[in-house]
Amino acid sequence: MNIAPHSSLCPNGVWMTEEDAIERYGINSKVMRLYRNEACPVTMYFAHGHRCKAPTPYSKFQFVFISPEKTEATLCPVSVLDWCRMCEYFSNNIFYTDDDVVMPFRVLFEKCTNGSKATPANIADAFAEGVLKHSSQLQNVAPQSRGRPPNSKNNSNK
Repeated sequence: MNIAPHSSLCPNGVWMTEEDAIERYGINSKVMRLYRNEACPVTMYFAHGHRCKAPTPYSKFQFVFISPEKTEATLCPVSVLDWCRMCEYFSNNIFYTDDDVVMPFRVLFEKCTNGSKATPANIADAFAEGVLKHSSQLQNVAPQSRGRPPNSKNNSNK
């Protein structure tokens, strides 16, 4: 299966919700579940927001990092927790003022995008391309189920 990251901003791969990956790449949800639990391609890495203590609403979702063909997804440039925190921060603070507060998120953005500066225009492009996921988009579709997140064979705090 040839699944390549979809963004010019992130040539090394992107984090996305499992639902976004199913929709974007046309993967059957049963096949995705198989990937998550049994036979994951090296270009995909799964992590649940709850297991890494991601902020709400990100904590309610299963995420997948998709890397370029022949590249191990476990080599993702930022952890799912850092990606979720960055998304949450930029969802609410595109026009930042306090350098001490924003600096860690700027650094994460540059790592995630292979060196692109965290300017308002680049951040807006990242949201438009699906590199970042706006928290309000997740609040509208957050799963209502309670209990433990699904187990994944390669699920960790990454």
